[in-house]
Amino acid sequence: MTRNLPSWRSLYVGASVLTSGGAALGAGKLHAATKYAIAPLLMADVATRPGAFDAERRPTTVTLLTALAGSALGDHFMLAESRTSGLAARAHLRRGASCFAVQQLGLMSVLARAGYRWRPRPTRAAGVALAALAVVDGVAARRDAGPSTPDPIVAAYGVSLAAMAALTQGAPTGRRASRRIAVGGPLFLASDAVIVARQLLPTGARRNLSDGVVMATYTAALALLVEAAADLERDQQDERAVR
Repeated sequence: MTRNLPSWRSLYVGASVLTSGGAALGAGKLHAATKYAIAPLLMADVATRPGAFDAERRPTTVTLLTALAGSALGDHFMLAESRTSGLAARAHLRRGASCFAVQQLGLMSVLARAGYRWRPRPTRAAGVALAALAVVDGVAARRDAGPSTPDPIVAAYGVSLAAMAALTQGAPTGRRASRRIAVGGPLFLASDAVIVARQLLPTGARRNLSDGVVMATYTAALALLVEAAADLERDQQDERAVR
């Protein structure tokens, strides 16, 4: 039997294309069925990598699996959010935000353990993006007769997301930066920005298209971050060997 890793990646890419296309076309059953496969496929990818549970790599593997468990639950609630509107949608959004906060904290933990640190410029940029999204979310909340102040759960998730995106730009000095991590963080922030902005759209074709954009950017960002994070110890070992 050949290595498992390419097959898991192929299945993930296929599920990502189907769930993104299903969302964009308004094919709810296709979108839902394939969306539920996203996080479990990445979990299988991480868990079946050679040496994933060796002593040196076990903490990263366990942390990533925990983060992806949060992703799986978050996907469930965001699917419910996309099927509703108004205050009901915002309730699902809060539940999803709680689960995705686990995901972001897990990713940050792995990056910090590998030597990533926050740099001033990316941190400021992430803060500006977060402030802009808070304004848009406030507009949507007032339109839906929701609270005038930011929801604390969604706000806390937003902070964790911005912090993760900023941290991906802080590779350790003197070490080869991972392009996948550097791209994945901002892409994840962009994906969630579309989630916030789409609250202002009515249900219909434009909302469906925005859902497709959310899924395409989300699945790409998640794969970039998780797969690169799972490789961090191996990359460090390769660099030490070269030196």
